[in-house]
Amino acid sequence: MFHFLRLFFVCFVSSIPVSRGQEPVESLFLFVAPQALAVEKNETFHLLIFNNPKNDTFKIRLLLPTNGTELSSVTVPYDPDIVQYDVNFPIKDIDTQHATLEVVYGKNKTKSSDVRLYHEKTMMFIETEKPFYKPGELVRFRVLHLKRNLLPTDTPLRKVWIENPSNVKIAQWKNVKINKGFAQLEMQLTKEPEKGKWKIKVQALNTSDAVTKKFQIKEYVLPKFEVTLVPPSYILSKANKSYTWKVCAKYSFGGPVQGNATVSFTFVEPVYWWTKKTNIANEMTELINSELRREDGCNDFTLSSKIIARHSDKYLNGIVVNATVEERGTGEKQITSHTSRFHTENMKFSFTNAPKYFYPGLPYYGQIDIKYQDGLEAANVEVSIGVKNGRDFREAETLSAISDQSGTVHFTVVTTNFSDELYIHVKCLKSNVECNSMGNHKIIPWFSPSKSYIMINGQSDAICNETLDLEILYTFSEKELGEKLQLFYLVQSKGDIMKRGSTVIAKKSHNFRVKHWQNVFFESHLQNKSSAGKWNLKLRVRERYSPEIKIVIFYRTLGREVVASSKTIKINSCLLNKVESKFSARTAEPGQQVTLSVATSTASLCALSGVDKAVTFLEKNREFDIEAVFERIMVASAKPKQHSAEANYYVEKCELDYESPLSSEEESTAFRIKRSMWWQPKKPFGNAHRAFADGGTLMLSNLDSNIKPCESGGFKENCDTCPNDQRYFTLVSRMDSMPIKQRSRARSRPKNNVFKARKIVDTSSDFQSKEESNSATKLQDNVELVEMRTDFRESWLWQFEEINDGSAKEIKLQTPHTITDWVLNTVCVSQSQGLGIAAETSIRVTKPYFIDFTLPFSVKRGETLPLKVSIFNYLNHDIPIKLSFGEFTGGDLNGDASFDTCLQRKDKIVHTFELSAKLLGSHNISVISSINFDNSTCGPDVLTEMRDGVTKSIKIKPEGLPVEITKSMFLCLDGGGESALMSWHLDVPENSVPDSARGDVAVIGDLMGPSLENLDHLVRLPTGCGEQNMVLFAPNIVVLKYLEATDSLTHTIKRKANDNLVKGYQRELTYKHDDGSYSAFGKSDNSGSMWLTAFVVKSFAQAKKFIYVDQSELLKSTEWILSHQLENGCFRQIGTVFHKEMKGGVGTSGSIAAFSAYIMIALLESKIEINKGVLENGLFCLKQVQDSDDVYTQALVAYAMQLSKAQLKTEKSALAAQNSLDKLVHLASTGNNSEIFWQNKGSAHLALSVEMTAYAILTLATAGGEENLMLAFGAVKWISKQRNKQGGFVSTQDTVVALEALAKYAMTVPSKNVEMSLQVATDDGDIMEFNIDAGNRQILQQNDIRYVPTNLHWSATGKGCSLVQSSLRYNLKSSAQLLDEIFTVEKQVKSIVPGSCSELYLAFNLTYNQPEGSSNMAVLEVEMLSGYEPERSTLENLRTKIETFKRWDFEDGVLNLYFDSLHSSLPIEVDFVIIQTVTVENVKAAKVKLYDYYEKESFNEKVLNSFQTH
Repeated sequence: MFHFLRLFFVCFVSSIPVSRGQEPVESLFLFVAPQALAVEKNETFHLLIFNNPKNDTFKIRLLLPTNGTELSSVTVPYDPDIVQYDVNFPIKDIDTQHATLEVVYGKNKTKSSDVRLYHEKTMMFIETEKPFYKPGELVRFRVLHLKRNLLPTDTPLRKVWIENPSNVKIAQWKNVKINKGFAQLEMQLTKEPEKGKWKIKVQALNTSDAVTKKFQIKEYVLPKFEVTLVPPSYILSKANKSYTWKVCAKYSFGGPVQGNATVSFTFVEPVYWWTKKTNIANEMTELINSELRREDGCNDFTLSSKIIARHSDKYLNGIVVNATVEERGTGEKQITSHTSRFHTENMKFSFTNAPKYFYPGLPYYGQIDIKYQDGLEAANVEVSIGVKNGRDFREAETLSAISDQSGTVHFTVVTTNFSDELYIHVKCLKSNVECNSMGNHKIIPWFSPSKSYIMINGQSDAICNETLDLEILYTFSEKELGEKLQLFYLVQSKGDIMKRGSTVIAKKSHNFRVKHWQNVFFESHLQNKSSAGKWNLKLRVRERYSPEIKIVIFYRTLGREVVASSKTIKINSCLLNKVESKFSARTAEPGQQVTLSVATSTASLCALSGVDKAVTFLEKNREFDIEAVFERIMVASAKPKQHSAEANYYVEKCELDYESPLSSEEESTAFRIKRSMWWQPKKPFGNAHRAFADGGTLMLSNLDSNIKPCESGGFKENCDTCPNDQRYFTLVSRMDSMPIKQRSRARSRPKNNVFKARKIVDTSSDFQSKEESNSATKLQDNVELVEMRTDFRESWLWQFEEINDGSAKEIKLQTPHTITDWVLNTVCVSQSQGLGIAAETSIRVTKPYFIDFTLPFSVKRGETLPLKVSIFNYLNHDIPIKLSFGEFTGGDLNGDASFDTCLQRKDKIVHTFELSAKLLGSHNISVISSINFDNSTCGPDVLTEMRDGVTKSIKIKPEGLPVEITKSMFLCLDGGGESALMSWHLDVPENSVPDSARGDVAVIGDLMGPSLENLDHLVRLPTGCGEQNMVLFAPNIVVLKYLEATDSLTHTIKRKANDNLVKGYQRELTYKHDDGSYSAFGKSDNSGSMWLTAFVVKSFAQAKKFIYVDQSELLKSTEWILSHQLENGCFRQIGTVFHKEMKGGVGTSGSIAAFSAYIMIALLESKIEINKGVLENGLFCLKQVQDSDDVYTQALVAYAMQLSKAQLKTEKSALAAQNSLDKLVHLASTGNNSEIFWQNKGSAHLALSVEMTAYAILTLATAGGEENLMLAFGAVKWISKQRNKQGGFVSTQDTVVALEALAKYAMTVPSKNVEMSLQVATDDGDIMEFNIDAGNRQILQQNDIRYVPTNLHWSATGKGCSLVQSSLRYNLKSSAQLLDEIFTVEKQVKSIVPGSCSELYLAFNLTYNQPEGSSNMAVLEVEMLSGYEPERSTLENLRTKIETFKRWDFEDGVLNLYFDSLHSSLPIEVDFVIIQTVTVENVKAAKVKLYDYYEKESFNEKVLNSFQTH
C-alpha cells in the first residue's frame, strides 16, 4: 500500500534482442510491491521473469525480521511463455508493524527488503444538524462510516457518546447499527445544560481511537445579515498608490442592508515569538465612516496613498481592517475583519510544471508560471531567464522571454553535454516597483553508465474521464538495445492492480528538434543524429484514480541495466456516485409546497440537511465538502512513516547515496545532518531506484537498478567497492532516526477574494431578478398563503431518502416561514459506487411585502423591550400599510397598538412598539401588517390585498442575583434486598425572586465520575505562574492512576492526559532556579519556594510513569529540600507562596510542624529513595505536636506518619502512626447518616474543612483495616456532599487533595460491580427512575425537576455505589452577606454620548480589606446588562493600565476580569466600555461580583443598573 491515497501507474519497458547473444547464467527478474502492506487483505504483487535458463521456481515470502519466522508465502510456478505474473498474496492479521519481504529464486538465492505492516483505516464523518444549540433543544447528529475506497461499512459502531464541556459523559450508545454507512442519533438537552463546547465521540470496532465532533450550547440570536469585505487584490508597500476595500451587507434572503458602515484600518508591525504582543497605538489606526448604497448594500472605502505614506517610516507587516455595519432603524450591528499583508513584490514566479530531474541527451521541458500576488495570471511580462551548469557554473546562457496570456513562459534546455545539476534563475528584465520579482530552480541529473535514459513528458494535472496522452521519450544504442522493445504496464490504485498488459514497439529514431520548442538553451549542443525514440501512452482517467496517480516507466538494456523514470499526475476530486439535488423553483413563499428532486447514479441512501442561511453566518457546518472528504482520504490512506522504497537499497547496497532534489530554500535538515556523518557523492543524481521510490513502490531485482557515480568518475553496483574505499555505512536499524524529509505540494485551488465569515450563496447586487420580482406579485391560485408566520425553525430538512437505481426521486416539502435562503446539502451512499455528494443548492423563501423583527434571546422580568418591527416593500410601487400589534402573552403593550404609513417602493421602514415584560417563561409576541385601503393617496389606483403576520417567542428570565446550591450523597448498597431511603428538602429563602426556583437531579455510578476525563474545568485558572501551573498539572496524574487501577483507562484519555502532563512539565521547568528549587516566577524571585519545590518533586516523580522526567533534575530538587532540614527534623519555610491559600491550611496555621508534614508527605509520595535518618528526624519534628488540638496540623501529621510507617517499617514508627491516627479520629466531627468530617473550631472556611477531611481519608485508606475503611466511608459520604455540579469542590487546593483522596478510596474499595435502580419522587407526584450498571456507571444521568420548592424522596435497590446529586437554582432580590466584607466594590456608570445609552462607561474601584496586605488572585465578574456586550479594545487597554491585570474572558453574557492580587493599601480602578447591541429599556439590574479565586467564599456582590448613569 502507498503513502496517501494514490494511483500508481507503472510501465515496464524491456529490451528484446533480435539475435540472442550469450544466455545469462542465472534467472533475471524484477519484483514490484507496495511500500507498506495491509494486513487482513490479499495484496497484489507483480513479478517479471526476463530469463530463466534452469526453469527455476520463484517463491515470495513474508518473514518476521527478528527470527526469520515465515508469516506467509506464495510459490510462483514458471511458464516459459509468460513474462509477467500477478501474485495474489494473502496477509493475515499479524501483531507486528515490521516484516521482511523476500523473493527466493535459483538455488536458495534471495532478494529481500524491510516492509511495514498496517491495518487499513476507515473514515468516520460526524455531522450535526447545526453547529450550535439552545438550552432545551434536541441535538441531532449523523455518523457516516466509510471504507478507504468510499464504500460503506455496515459494521456496528462500538460506542458513541456525548461529553459536556467538563468532559463528563452525558449520553452513550453501544453497538450502534449502521445502514449503508449511516447511523443517526439524537439527545434531548435539559433546560439548563452546561454552556460551552460539547463533544460527540465515536469509536469503531477495530480501533481504540475516537473521532470527535464539537458543537456549542449557548444562548444566541441568529444575525439577520452578514457583512463581507472584499480587499484589494494585493498591496505593495512602496507603490505610492491608493487602495480600496469594498464592504457589503446582505440579508440572509439576499436583499441589501440599508445602514451605516464604519471601517477601521490599523497598521500593524511584525510580532515575533521572542517579543510580547505589541499594543497598537491610536495613531496607527485610521477610521472611515459612510452610508451603504441602497441599491446593493455596499460601499467602497479607500485608503489614500498619503495615509499609507504617513506610516511608511515604520516596518509594517500589514493592515488589519475591521468593518462594522449598523442597520438603519434597528441599530443591529454585524462585524467582519480581514488582514491585508504588505508585499514588496507584485509578482511571484513558480516552477510548478518543471520536473525535478533532467535526462542527458533528452530535452528538458520547463515552464515558469508568472502570477500577481492575488493569483491572477501576469500576461506580457518580459523576463530574463538564465541557465547555468554545475556548481561552478562552467557553462551559462541567458535569454529574454515574454509571458503568454496565461502568464506562462515555456523553455527548453538541450541537455546533451551535461551531467551536473542545472540552475535556473528568472527575474524581471527591467526591475522596478511594478516588476521586481525573481525565482530560482535546481534540476538534478539522472545517472546511467550506459547513457541510456527514458522520460515521461506531458500534463501534470488531469480531470476524471479524460484521456491522458503522455509522450514517452527514450535513448538507445545498438550495443545496449535490440531492434524491438517490449512494453509491460500495470495500473495500480489504492494498492491494487487495476489493469495490466503488454505490447511490442519497433525502435525508431526521432528528431526532437520540433517547431513548438520555445526559448531554447544550448541549442548548439543539438546533434544531427539522435539515437532516441518516442512513444505515446494513452490512459483514460477514472474516478477511482482520484486524487493522484504516479507513473513509473523503465526498460532493461542488454547489459542488465534498468533504465527508469517517474512522473506524478494530480487528479481532480471526483466521485463515482453522481448526485444531483435541486428544487422545483428558485423562490417560494412561506408555507408553500415545493418539490425537491434528488438523483443518483445508482441505488443510494441519501441524507438531506437544510438550514437557514443565517446559521452559516455564525459558523459553517458542512462536514461533507468534497475537498474535505478527499483530504480525509489522504489521511486515511497514509502509511506509517518509513523508507521501505529505499530499504532494499539500504540493505543490499549503500546508505542514502542520492540527494533529495529540493530547491535551495527547501533543502532537508536530514541531509544537512547526513553530510556531517557520512560520505556522499559530490554530484547529486537520480537513478532507476530513485524512480521506483518516487513511484511509491518497493522493487526487488537482480538487475542493475541502483547504479551510482563514484567520486573517481567510475561506477559500481555496490559502492562498498568504490575506489579509495569511499563507502557508506549500512544502518537499516537506524532508518527511523534519519528521516528523509518528504514534502507534498498543495493542490492549487481557485482563490476567492471575498473575505467574510462564511460563503455567500447569492452575490448578485439585487437579491431578486426582474422576472422573479414580477412573478412574486402574482399569487398562485393553488397556494394557500400563510397570513400568520409562526414556523421560524433554524433547521428545515434532516431526513433520509432511499433513491432507486438510476432514477430521480421527487420529494414534496413545505417551506418554513422564515424569509431567508435555505441551504441544502445532500450526501448519498450506495453499496456499489460508494459516496456521492451533490453541489450545495438553495431556495429563497420570500414575499414581495413582509414584516420582521428581531428579539433578544431573553429579557428580565420588569424590563421594557422596544420591539422594532421592520416593514419591507420589494414591489415596484408604493403601498399604504397598516401595522397592528397582536399580542404579548408575557406582558403588556405600552402605547398605540397600530401604525399607518405610505411605504415607498424598494424601501424599508422601522416602527417601534414598547413592551413591558411581566411573566416568566417563554412567551409569544405577534404583529400583523396589511394594506390600508383607506389611504387613497399612496400607491397605484388598483391595489391587491396583501397581509403578513409574525409570531415569535422570547424568554423572560427572573430578575435578581442568581444562586446555585448542590446537594450530593455517596450511596452504597450490599445487594441484600433492602431499599435505601432518604429525603432532601429543596427550599428557597424568603428574599428569593418569585417563580425563579428550578432544579434538577443527577446520578452516576462512579465516585470519580464527574471528574474523570479532564480536570481543567474543576480548577480553571490561568497558567501564569509556577503554582497555578502545578494545580493544573497534578490532577491529570490522579486521573491516570485511578483509571489505570480500575481498568478504565482508554487510549484517548491517556493521550490527552499525557499531553497535558508534557506541556505542564515543560512549562514548570521555566520556573526552576539553578539550585534545583522552584518558585512562582522562577529566577525573578529571590529564592526558591520550599512549599512549591516539594509539590513539584512529588508531582514530577509520580508523572514519571507516564511521561519523560529528567531524573537528575528531580534528584537535584530533592537534595535542595533535604539541605534545608533543621536539626530538630523540621523543614525551614523558605520563599513565599504567591497564592497563599493554594497551599491550604499550611499558609494559615502558622505551625512549622504542619509545614514539615506537608514536605514529608511530598517526599514520601514521590517514592524517591531517602536516607532513613531524614525520615526519623522528620518524625521527631512531628511528634512535638501530637498533643496539639489544631485540626489542620493533625490531619497532615497523621498522613505523614502513616506514609513514614510504610517506609521505615519500625515499631516506633508504627506506634507513632497509630497514636497520631487515634488523635485525628478523636478530633473528628460527626454528621448525619454516619458521616464524619474535620473542621477547625470557630472556622467557617468550608474549603479548609474539605482539605482536612481529604487528608483524613488518605490517612484512613493508607492505614487500612475494616474499621478504618468504615470511617473513611463516612468521610467520603460527607465530602461527596460538598461537591459542585462540575465535579470539583469549593476552591483549588481542596479540590486537588479531595480528588486524590477519593481516587485513593475508590482504588482501595473498588466498586465496578454495580447494579442499582434508583427512584426519586417529588411532592407533586413526579417520579424519575435511573438504572446504573457496569456499562453506564460512568455516564451522568440527569432530569429536570418541574416544580420547586419540593421534597425529593429517594429510594434505591440493588448493589454497588453511586453518587446522587440535586441542584437548586434561584434568584435573590438582594445579595446575602455571608462573610465580613473582605473586598469592597465601588461602581460608576456613565453615558458616553449624552442622553443616549448606546455606549456606557463602567468604572469599578476594587479594595482588599484584610490586614495581611494582599489577596490571592481575584476575579471581577460582571454580568452584562440585557442587550449589552463589552467593547474588546477597552478591555485590552487594561493590560497596560493595571500591572496586576492578567486576562479577561466573555461568554454567555458574563465578563470575567482576572487580577494577580489586590492590595489593601492600593485600590485598583478598572474601567471599560459596554455597547448596546439590542435595545432593551427599563433594563434590570445585573450582578457584579468580586471574589477570591482560590477561596470563593470570600466575595462581595453589588448591583449594576443602567439608570445609575451620570
